[in-house]
Amino acid sequence: MALSDATVLVTGETGTGKELVADAIHEASPRRDKPLAVLDCGAVPAHLFENELFGHERGAFTGAVTTTAGAFERAHGGSLFLDEIGELPLELQPKLLRAVESLRIRRVGGERDITCDVRLIAATNRDLAVEVNRRAFRSDLYYRLAVARLHVPPLRERREDVPALVDHFLSLIPDGGRPGLPPELLHRFDNHGWPGNVRELRNAVERALVSPDVATVDAERPGDSERWSSYVNPDVPFKEARRRLEVEFERRFLAALLARHDWNISAVARAAHLDRMTVYKMLSRLGLERP
Repeated sequence: MALSDATVLVTGETGTGKELVADAIHEASPRRDKPLAVLDCGAVPAHLFENELFGHERGAFTGAVTTTAGAFERAHGGSLFLDEIGELPLELQPKLLRAVESLRIRRVGGERDITCDVRLIAATNRDLAVEVNRRAFRSDLYYRLAVARLHVPPLRERREDVPALVDHFLSLIPDGGRPGLPPELLHRFDNHGWPGNVRELRNAVERALVSPDVATVDAERPGDSERWSSYVNPDVPFKEARRRLEVEFERRFLAALLARHDWNISAVARAAHLDRMTVYKMLSRLGLERP
C-alpha cells in the first residue's frame, strides 16, 4: 500500500496506534522525504474545519491578518493524515470529497484554485459503513477514502504482543539500568482486557515505574466495578474517557442481550434494533466469544 498513491483508510479502536500506521505508510512510500501533515478531525471545532483543511486568505474573516496555508497545502508533495475522519461535519464532507478527487483546493476567502499533490491517509475508530447507513457519513466520500483498508486489531486480540510492547516502553525510559517489571504485575497485564489498548498499556508501564506498590497499578479486568473510577480520571483526555465509557457500555449491553437470548444473533439484533452484520462486527470489535 505504501508504494502506491491509493487513499488508505485505517480503522481501529482508540489507542491502537492508527497514527503510527499512517506514519509507517508515509515513511515506506516514495514521498518519505516530503511532509506528513496531520489533522485531528476530532479536535477541530466545526466552524474551523474548512480553514484548517484549506487555509485562508488575508482578510477572509476577522483576525485573518495574514494568508495561512491549510493541511492540504502543508502536505504538498507528501502525505496528509486525517485522524478521526468520522468526526468530520456532514456539511464539509462534499468539499473534502472534491478536494480528494481533484487535488485542488480553494482557501477561505480565495478566488483561485490551488493544486495540491497529496497522498491521503484517513483513520477512524468508527464503523463508517454503519455511519453511511445512518446517513451520518456520505457514501461517496466513504468509498473514495476506503480504496485500501487496514484494520488495527485491539490489544485484547493480540495479547502475545504485550511482553514485547512492555519491553519497548521500558527501553524508552531514560534510566537504562532500571529493572523490569515484577512478574506478578506482568501476570496481571496478561489478564487485563486493555480497553484503552496500547496507549493504556504505555501509561500502565510508566505508572508502574513511578509506583513501587504493584497493588496501586490499575490493571483490573475490564468490567470490574473498580475500573469505572478511571472514566472520571481528570488525567485522561475527555474524548478518550468518553470513548472508554462507550466501549464498556457496548460490551455490557451486548453481553446482557446475548445471555438473555442464548447467543441467538438474530434475536439479539431484533431486540437491539440493529442488523445482524452490525452485531457480528460488535462481537469482533469487543472481543466477545460464546462460552
